[in-house]
Amino acid sequence: MTNCPFLAFFSDFDWRAGFPAAVAARLREALPKPGRLAFIASDPARHQKIDQISQGYCRWFREASISFAEVSRIDSRIPPAQARELAARADCLFLLGGPPRTQREFLRDTGLDEILRASRAAVNMGSRSLSIEDGKSFWYEGLGLADLTVRPHFDSGNAATLAALRSASMDGPILALADESALFLTSEGLSAVGAVRRIEGGEVFDIAERRGG
Repeated sequence: MTNCPFLAFFSDFDWRAGFPAAVAARLREALPKPGRLAFIASDPARHQKIDQISQGYCRWFREASISFAEVSRIDSRIPPAQARELAARADCLFLLGGPPRTQREFLRDTGLDEILRASRAAVNMGSRSLSIEDGKSFWYEGLGLADLTVRPHFDSGNAATLAALRSASMDGPILALADESALFLTSEGLSAVGAVRRIEGGEVFDIAERRGG
């Protein structure tokens, strides 16, 4: 199900509180000490925002008692060859949230997608990725790190988004993460923290359920 030893998919945690205790514990267990961390931008030209957000996530890691020997930020300020070098030697690759199709183009144009497929790296990590814009869904090729499709920021009370996800799920199952939730994927299987739903064939299930069962 996965081509990497450990994948984590997140959907908005409280910015002030940082990683929930259960998520922090999984990360401490999985990450080398001390390792190298590389943030990869979703919108590579927004340098100030990238710096601010990555500094905030570094605080989250510190408060979770996770330290890194090196932290880098990969965006349009970094030449492609250097970006690939930074990504290749990182122990933890953190794909920042934002416009997923813009990020996918950045990964392709810099050659980072090939590095990610051979390394560790929420939307773009699956074999197929889904973007919803103005109530319309768009499927596109993901990185193929895992054989699944993830949609963060799921709100079952948002009728327009739910309708778009139900429609898109006719072409393949979707794992929908509510905010304050996470998915962890290892060679041993899939586990979740928080509210995660499986949307398949136009229906919504708990992650443990399967269509028709």
